[in-house]
Amino acid sequence: MQEAARQLQNAQQSRPQRDLANAAQQANRLAQQQKDIQQQTRNLNQNGAGTQDRQQRAQQLAEQKAQMTDQVNQLQQQLDKLATDTRASDKDTSRRVADAASALRDNRVKDKIDYTRGTLQSQGQTTQAYEDEIGKNLDDVRQRVADAQGAQGRQEQQNAQQRALGQASDLLRNVQSIDRKSTRLNSSHT
Repeated sequence: MQEAARQLQNAQQSRPQRDLANAAQQANRLAQQQKDIQQQTRNLNQNGAGTQDRQQRAQQLAEQKAQMTDQVNQLQQQLDKLATDTRASDKDTSRRVADAASALRDNRVKDKIDYTRGTLQSQGQTTQAYEDEIGKNLDDVRQRVADAQGAQGRQEQQNAQQRALGQASDLLRNVQSIDRKSTRLNSSHT
């Protein structure tokens, strides 16, 4: 019975760990994707206006930004859910994950991506300052999620230590119980 409870507890603990690892991977991908887009828009803005190739590249970047908007939205929802799921078991991780989701919301990352996508579609270029700001915002979220992973690791380590202490305490009680029974048995035979 205790083993089944322990396995259930481990399964419940590993799910948030997997979810946070997935969120970290997604945040890393978004930050890297934005770095690539920053470079591509820098190159695009430096080239001459009106060429067919330039318009085609601007359209491709706009399509990438549309996908990024969806991915940022998914990440924000994933982080909000994870913050709720871990609130009872790991307050520090929950707070850090909620901070990462809030950073996406408060910095209006989706709105900035949509704005720059719109300027790419209408003008064939975008403001580099916006691209740089989006990059900084996504790097900040990436770092916040990494910090949450670190906090989760510390909490898991503390939980493991508490389980080990509990098991040692149970073992000590069992040994003491056996010792008492053995003493009683020996005294009744003498």
